[in-house]
Amino acid sequence: MKSFTNLLKAIILTSLIFGLFTAVSAQSKTLLKVQDHTSIAQISGTSNGQNVTYFNPYTSSNQTTFAGTFTGTLNSQAQKFYCIDLAHYL
Repeated sequence: MKSFTNLLKAIILTSLIFGLFTAVSAQSKTLLKVQDHTSIAQISGTSNGQNVTYFNPYTSSNQTTFAGTFTGTLNSQAQKFYCIDLAHYL
């Protein structure tokens, strides 16, 4: 029974090590430079949409909010955005 437990531990350890190194080596082959994965988004206005009145579960009252897309830039490129978080304003 002890040899089976040791064998199981060795298999798990080998699987973890292989899994971690496989992900790293697969990622490093496609990256041409170091990336920090940060972006700068700036909202400049609204696009398609309208004001919608709904019951806000956070405040237990009716609330009117714009529902639609926002225009802006992401890393200096024009983009459309939308927000689905009722608890925070964009």
